Amino acid sequence: MLGRLGIIVSGMLNAVAFAQFPPIDTVEPHARATDAIFAAVDSRRSPGCAIAVMRDGRIIYSRGYGMADLATGIPNTPATVFHVGSVAKQFTASAVLLLAQDGLVGLDDDVRRYVPEVPDFGLAPITIRHLLHHTSGLRDQWELLVLAGWRYSRDLISDTDVLNVVSRQRRLNFAPGSAWAYSNTGYTLLARVVARASGKSFRQFTTERIFRPLGMQRSFFRDDHAEIVADIAHGYRPAGDGYRLAPTHLDTVGATSLLTTAEDLARWDGHFLTPRIGGAELIRQQLAPGALDNGQQLDYAAGLVIGSYRGLRTIEHGGGDAGYVADLLRFPDQRFGVAVLCNTATIDPSSAARRIADIHLAPLFNRAEPQTLELSTAVLASRVGTYLDSDARRMVALSLGPGGLRAAIAGSPVVGLRALGPDRLIGTYEDRAVAISFIDAAALRVSLPNEAERRYLRTPPYQPSTRHLADFVGAYASDEVDAVHRLVLDRDVLSLSSPKWTAPLRPVARDVFEFARGTYLVRFVRDTRERVVGYLINTARTMDVEFTKRS
Repeated sequence: MLGRLGIIVSGMLNAVAFAQFPPIDTVEPHARATDAIFAAVDSRRSPGCAIAVMRDGRIIYSRGYGMADLATGIPNTPATVFHVGSVAKQFTASAVLLLAQDGLVGLDDDVRRYVPEVPDFGLAPITIRHLLHHTSGLRDQWELLVLAGWRYSRDLISDTDVLNVVSRQRRLNFAPGSAWAYSNTGYTLLARVVARASGKSFRQFTTERIFRPLGMQRSFFRDDHAEIVADIAHGYRPAGDGYRLAPTHLDTVGATSLLTTAEDLARWDGHFLTPRIGGAELIRQQLAPGALDNGQQLDYAAGLVIGSYRGLRTIEHGGGDAGYVADLLRFPDQRFGVAVLCNTATIDPSSAARRIADIHLAPLFNRAEPQTLELSTAVLASRVGTYLDSDARRMVALSLGPGGLRAAIAGSPVVGLRALGPDRLIGTYEDRAVAISFIDAAALRVSLPNEAERRYLRTPPYQPSTRHLADFVGAYASDEVDAVHRLVLDRDVLSLSSPKWTAPLRPVARDVFEFARGTYLVRFVRDTRERVVGYLINTARTMDVEFTKRS
């Protein structure tokens, strides 16, 4: 999805030269091809999606598929209200930039000026700009709360809960400005900055300054999970031959909790073509990519990912929580956009948005696609295995299934995996381009935008003895998440038990285990006498959370 970003100039806000589109009144034949993308959920027995396809700031096609409410048979429509997860971040960023225009905050202000609950880590200050571009080094709030014993998407989580766990942190993933790692924590803090600097709730500020002026009448940040919302799509997850409700339980805003419609997102798309709040300068600031202290330019701007698809520049952000997934994809030079909002994760909204773009933009795409290869089953099978980086902080798992080779990095699947050669694979990881290169039979490299290339070594199959597993049994405590974990051995299975959940640990290498399908990597620490004294837990967004074994 993400390509190398060209220079953004202010002239992009004006009309640009591009290949001729068919007239609007000939677009209708594309409807059947668009509808086919959502055929699997276009049923009265299934939740589904709502879409809006935009050109020149107006909707050229919109439709709903499947049900907003399976119990009452209410269908999804372009006016149905959806929770859109991290699509919210671009609105949070816009609110911060408006506040900066007002002179109430500075982008290089220390965040502790507005949110003193953030600890002083003894390093360079964490600034508002760091939060906007995910370069703060702050560990991710959701993963910290899971380690504290919360059940994400099941337990009620409020801003207070997030601030409590943030205030307990004693270290960062990295020094502010030195690296990039996606952090929901940063955007929760940005919403708190807006509220404290403006003297209004974040919901009130964004409604008054963004949604109302843009005519986004059905959009707002939901700060009360129990609020009754008209025309809302309920979130669902597959269960057997049917579905179960999968609602959000969030009273926290900024990183998520935006409720909106496909029609309202079309109005937001129009704002980027004809600015109606903050003027052209606000758009310029929002689309300016961030940078690290060493000058490296990022593909992440203020709540937006700047990338490319088939040779055309894109601006995008997706999101997902509980039973909801969404994506807003724009092709700024073609003045074309797609909004996909779903109340079931059986649809990949980013892929669906691209397939819609394929229908409308085919004549404009770069036809010189990388040539891919069909590798033999023997070659694919030789790549299967588990690979660890040198610090046992992240894991790559390669497996072979009916569709060929599958890859997962830190628990998240790499989709659209293709072979450019026997030693090079490409795909998409968390909506970002990824390249996997095999050094030899025992090692590979992973390249992601914004991140330093990582080297991974294949680990041989490892099955510790019962006696070895017994070394890990006991209670482990962490002050940073205010929790005690208990490791229990039952029938040769080691499990980690937190206050509200239990997960079996799968051995990966000596003293290294994983749970939640590789999302969490546990590395045990021993003293000089080889006694287990604690462990460190790592995820893609949270590094080295320390637990110490109690005597």
